[in-house]
Amino acid sequence: QVRSSPPFAADQIPAEHVYTIPDSSYDEGYLVQVLRRLVELAKMRHDSLSALSPPSMEEGDEVEHVEEEEEGRAEVDSAKMRAVVEMEEEAIKSVCMMWDISVDVGCAAFLHRCHITDIVVEFLTPSSSPITPTLPRLNEVCLGLLANLANNDATYSALSLSPRFLSTAMKFFLVSTDALTLAELCR
Repeated sequence: QVRSSPPFAADQIPAEHVYTIPDSSYDEGYLVQVLRRLVELAKMRHDSLSALSPPSMEEGDEVEHVEEEEEGRAEVDSAKMRAVVEMEEEAIKSVCMMWDISVDVGCAAFLHRCHITDIVVEFLTPSSSPITPTLPRLNEVCLGLLANLANNDATYSALSLSPRFLSTAMKFFLVSTDALTLAELCR
């Protein structure tokens, strides 16, 4: 199994700040940094998707004025969509790394203590926007990470008792057409 490593050498970190997860070679501090970045990305993604709203025409609005606003809104929405896709691509890299290490019992327990389920479910939660730009790969890696956690005795019960996760999983069963996402969901 190929393990992801931090983008810096271990000898660059002062020894008093290196806390390895028991029975692994992973640094807790590095994983916490990755988790914090995932939280930031989830919040930015949520805010960007919330800002994408369909135009509304109120009584008395002139058609020409509304059409001009729609054109300007389309350009802004296009830029926001590109930003969301970039955020999701960055999130995919981080979640893939977490997915790889989540098979390790010590790492899975650590990720669970850091509320990884809540973080990952935030990426899976369908937006209120009529446009859902979520990349299928992001859904797949998020569900793969959760599947690994579900296969761990220490984290299974917490995951199976999470109403938020269960309702999100059911929504994916009902609406997803992506084969890889459904395969990870079935795991």
